[in-house]
Amino acid sequence: MDFAEFVEKEYLNDPVRMVDAFDAEIAQAAADASVCWDSTRENIPIRHGEKVTTAKFVKSLNSNHHGRVYVKVAVYEYDFKRRKKTGVFSRGDAKEEIVKVPFPFLYFGNHSNSGICTRWSALEFLWEEYNKSRAGESVKKSKTSTDKLRAAEERKRRLAEEREKEQSEVSEKDLRWMKNLPKVTGECPYFAFKGATTLADQITVLTGETTKGNPCGQFYGVPVVDGHSGKVKGMQRYYPDPSGQKAEKRFRRSFDPSGCLRPFGMFLDGDPIYITEQIAGASLINRLTNMAAVSHLFIDNIVPVVSVLKERYPNSPIINVRDDDALKKYNAGVQGQKKLESTFQGPIVEHPAPFNESELEAGNSDLSDYWLIYGDEVTREFLLNI
Repeated sequence: MDFAEFVEKEYLNDPVRMVDAFDAEIAQAAADASVCWDSTRENIPIRHGEKVTTAKFVKSLNSNHHGRVYVKVAVYEYDFKRRKKTGVFSRGDAKEEIVKVPFPFLYFGNHSNSGICTRWSALEFLWEEYNKSRAGESVKKSKTSTDKLRAAEERKRRLAEEREKEQSEVSEKDLRWMKNLPKVTGECPYFAFKGATTLADQITVLTGETTKGNPCGQFYGVPVVDGHSGKVKGMQRYYPDPSGQKAEKRFRRSFDPSGCLRPFGMFLDGDPIYITEQIAGASLINRLTNMAAVSHLFIDNIVPVVSVLKERYPNSPIINVRDDDALKKYNAGVQGQKKLESTFQGPIVEHPAPFNESELEAGNSDLSDYWLIYGDEVTREFLLNI
């Protein structure tokens, strides 16, 4: 019995049965990323492309990581090469055929600064069990009946549909709210201070006021776009403080901004695309260079946004005008660049603002800080010097 026959016989080529059989091993990999697999597994459909992020469904072992962990599921196929004799008159010649062996792959993500991400692939464990069986040892099998597994998967499917429906409803509420908000004309003082002096001319900016929650009061609303559909999904609100130089940022409660972005300018495949975290930074880049720029909104969102850009504009160089949080123990901008380099093939140009040591020690970190020090011309020269 070869490997492909073994997997079919013992696990019925069923990724769900494989996950159930290796529950303890999965729990260990999940724990390394601070995911409590025992409390989470019933909420994770074992189907390709599934991603579960909501804290309600993905439970953390560490309260500091609450709402910051997620699980991604993939079901891949391993190409097992089987050699078969072609016939009795073939002089012993063998013909090779490819047998597809399905197996689940789980990715446990952790957005927290102190967290790590881990992976679990069934393939290596299936090979281990196959070698055990050849040595005469018993192998790990699913202890749950097929009917119960199917029922569990059906529950997971319904949960996934509920999550999708919840996100759709949250997005629709935001879109209805946005229709009733007035547009900003002229400068937005907070954004203008950050260098985005023409923001309301570049994109739609809304304004409104909330009376409940923290923060509350007057806000600026920036529509954010779902990268995959290209449609506005919701709004990021900015509540400036009395000085007008800082602002609290908020999304609607339960809104999932993963994969959302804010584009500026015209996009053509082959032309450079600048990316940066802040809305003001992307506006500033487009204003000074007249090139396409994208705000990825928050550092944990950088990989999903670049994934969308590379899919749509495969020939465009990506220029990462990252922050440099040199004074912080965790330099998020540097780590974001490392994630991009480890995730994607081809160069992604790292292009942080060139602060000197004293400027970094003073707390300067992003493009707007650089613009405040040096102004339009020097900032433009830096951006174009790639």
